[in-house]
Amino acid sequence: MKEMKINSMEKLFDEIKSRSGWGFRGQASCNWPLTSGIDRTINNIRDNNRLLTGQHQNIFLEMRSISELLNLNQEQLEKFGLNIQNDDNFLLIQVLLQHYGYKTRLIDWTKNWKIALYFCLEDNSQKDDMVLWCINYKKIPPVNTAISDENYLFPTILFEDSKMYSFFFRLKEGVYLIDEPFFHRIQKQEGFLLTTGHTEYMTFEEQVLNSPCLNKDDVILYQISNNLRNDIKMFLHENNIDKKRLYPKDDLNIQPPQVDLQNLANSIYLKNT
Repeated sequence: MKEMKINSMEKLFDEIKSRSGWGFRGQASCNWPLTSGIDRTINNIRDNNRLLTGQHQNIFLEMRSISELLNLNQEQLEKFGLNIQNDDNFLLIQVLLQHYGYKTRLIDWTKNWKIALYFCLEDNSQKDDMVLWCINYKKIPPVNTAISDENYLFPTILFEDSKMYSFFFRLKEGVYLIDEPFFHRIQKQEGFLLTTGHTEYMTFEEQVLNSPCLNKDDVILYQISNNLRNDIKMFLHENNIDKKRLYPKDDLNIQPPQVDLQNLANSIYLKNT
């Protein structure tokens, strides 16, 4: 992975010009790892709980999130034509989970670097340098292709053609693309998502850096000086990029989760004392 420090807007613009057609992710602190919501949930308690050693706990909690989404929002999903029983809708359910506060193994990215800069500033409590991830996402296989291709799946002696099963249990290490801008918010954010395969040991960031579809020139990490926060804020204002634009009125009235997965995991995998 290429890493570079950015100390001026001019240098940032010069660098970005050469990344046309790439994907971007802005983060408000250089001390934040590239990690998914489900991993953050587990990692918050893993150090104090010897039972939380493998990804099967992640999968249990991800399934719990899907169940809660369906139970709370069945009528809304049916109005939108989404049914979990239809295998072709499975990844669309994952996108909804990610964008309405449920924990998933997905991470949000955008095709617009200016929008990524907005997310560098979204948490205004941070005082560290910011981070702009850049990735050559067009080289990443789409999930729909991968879960239908044995080359991307761990072998199994059982016959199994479920896309959900392949997504959670059979997809090999590495990163995979979900480009499904099917509702208003993700369209406004020019968003896509990356997800990971099944692993017992690698973090999301490690899966990106070890993905067989990417080489060291396909992932770039820019560390942007904290001194540029005001300049970036002015730049975003001049380009009309703000919360109102990126978080438009929902076209789906999705109810947020009511179960705290971290507390749930603690109650299930309670460390013996």
